[in-house]
Amino acid sequence: MAAASVGDLEEARALLQPIADEATAARDEAVAAADGVALSLPGGLSRTFGILLTGDMTVAASAVVADSSMRLVQATSALGAPVVTVDDPTGRSTATAILLPGDVPIGTAVVTVDGKGRLIQGEGAEGQALVPIIEPRAQVVAPLIEAYASGTFDERGNLLSGVLLPSQLQYVRRQDPPTAVALPIVGASPNRRIQVVTRDGRTVTITPPDADPSAFVQNGDTVSYVRAAAYSGGAVEISDELLSKEAHLLSAGSVQAYFGFGQSNSNGGTNVEVVTPAPFSERALMFARGARLTQTVPASAALPLAEIACLRRLRESLDPLLNLGETPTSGVAYSLTRPGALAADVYTINGTFGVGGYPISALKKGTRPYANLLKGVTRAAVICAMHGLPFTVPAIWWLQGEANVNTAFYKADLAQLQTDLDTDIRAIILAVIGTAQVNPVLLAGAQSCSWTQSNVTTDTTPLAIVELAAQYPTRFICVGPLYPYPHTTNLHLTAASTRMFAETMGRAIARRIVDGVAQPSLVATGATRSGTTVTLTMAGAEGDLVLDTALVANTADGMYGVTFSQVGGNSVTVTGVAISGTDTLTVTLSAVPTGTSPAIGIARVGVSGALAGPVTGPRSCLRDSATATRADGSPLFKWACVQNIPIL
Repeated sequence: MAAASVGDLEEARALLQPIADEATAARDEAVAAADGVALSLPGGLSRTFGILLTGDMTVAASAVVADSSMRLVQATSALGAPVVTVDDPTGRSTATAILLPGDVPIGTAVVTVDGKGRLIQGEGAEGQALVPIIEPRAQVVAPLIEAYASGTFDERGNLLSGVLLPSQLQYVRRQDPPTAVALPIVGASPNRRIQVVTRDGRTVTITPPDADPSAFVQNGDTVSYVRAAAYSGGAVEISDELLSKEAHLLSAGSVQAYFGFGQSNSNGGTNVEVVTPAPFSERALMFARGARLTQTVPASAALPLAEIACLRRLRESLDPLLNLGETPTSGVAYSLTRPGALAADVYTINGTFGVGGYPISALKKGTRPYANLLKGVTRAAVICAMHGLPFTVPAIWWLQGEANVNTAFYKADLAQLQTDLDTDIRAIILAVIGTAQVNPVLLAGAQSCSWTQSNVTTDTTPLAIVELAAQYPTRFICVGPLYPYPHTTNLHLTAASTRMFAETMGRAIARRIVDGVAQPSLVATGATRSGTTVTLTMAGAEGDLVLDTALVANTADGMYGVTFSQVGGNSVTVTGVAISGTDTLTVTLSAVPTGTSPAIGIARVGVSGALAGPVTGPRSCLRDSATATRADGSPLFKWACVQNIPIL
């Protein structure tokens, strides 16, 4: 976003003032003419810059009578049936109408408005978000309705070409009182902040700790401020915050955010299919834009407020231009909100901030994607603060590594990423919510298993997360490997695989934060040798261990993906693998090893150039016998993590 000074804002305001004066005059004339006037609203699409009516109604091809306050008096639906106004004691009602400040389809949008007809949230027939316009034009625009007899429109209702109905009445947007009022900037640089006072007398901070705002303006519920650079090398910029409340949180006791980060497998890369097209829980929410938040935003661009202005129920959507489909967001949220996981009054805000093809160096602190993730955290915190709701970020889930095959220092970079996320997110929560998040922000990481498509046989990158989880169990979770799940012809999971693994990931997170299970994945914790017999101790299994060659094909050597390695010494291979109960794997070697650094590998070695997945990729047939199931009824087995276990 381009930098702008306070002087620029004042100049813009002066230029817009004549338009505002004209709008006010037009408003008074239009409102006076509207009292008791029947409005015949055509079907199709229309462009609107505000709310016309409140109440439950269908506008498409119906006759509507509105009073001088733009409230519904009576209406007839397209089928001739009367439409009844609902007097909701909360002041909110649902309408299927042109009831949004913004460009929206008539007769296809489902929205929620407050008692004054202002938009709280909205969703189109195709799942697109209908967001309040927060640009300057929405503050001074004169026409409320511009109905078209015919026309071509984009997905948000913006007119591409059309014929305007000459007799259609026009209205102007009313100026509504703000939900909160901003106070003068508090503190001294570099710790300046903006606070607002809500109508119930609470003081809420709306800027993150690193913003250091130097100036701001408030217009209604929108506060625009000049902030410090959001990322390394960035310039001073204008940022925005919205103060209105959310209907979706009226029944919430507390809110938790679970955001994703990484590269293309974290945002539905190239799977071009949706498995979760409809909302599944009122407690699983996402921002206005959808589950996928930053893939289409340029690397140097700030995430616009319009993309995260309001919340709606979580669902997945296609991006056919970029070949993007199902993200892990819905699967993770499903596992967290299903019965037996998070408490029934805990609502979740979900989304992924991953960017396809990015190595960890382009996602770490100081980059724009990292800053955009923090912007999402800040927005979620402000929404909760306006409601007075507790808010935490128990975990960030992480799918990345394909762009970092055998990268030196990857483990150190991943450890630093968790440290930075934990520090920055908890600082935002303390500043905005006013209470500290007690537990660290976990980094719940998956193990990418597609390195053979980079024409190598082994990769050290997947080892980082499982080793960090063992070393720092309060900071990391290894949620498991991707090898049991079919991939496309490139590095990406299929849409079905994405949903399946996401439920596994969500369950691993829930097992840690809800059930207190220290090791929610299947890992080897040690290996000892006696002669040619190596005994591996396993942890995390639910039920007995199983060598399953039906769901994951056996490797060419018949050893289920278990290998031996050493430095120097004689030639040694694995000749036998057997299991015993829930915690022991016995490996037989072809000879007593004479080299140094002996180790057993699990899913450690693949065939260079081979397609990732359960048939041809690097893999292991070792799993547990967990009885938990996914939404589709398939078993939620834990598969052995990719590991290199030193033999003691």
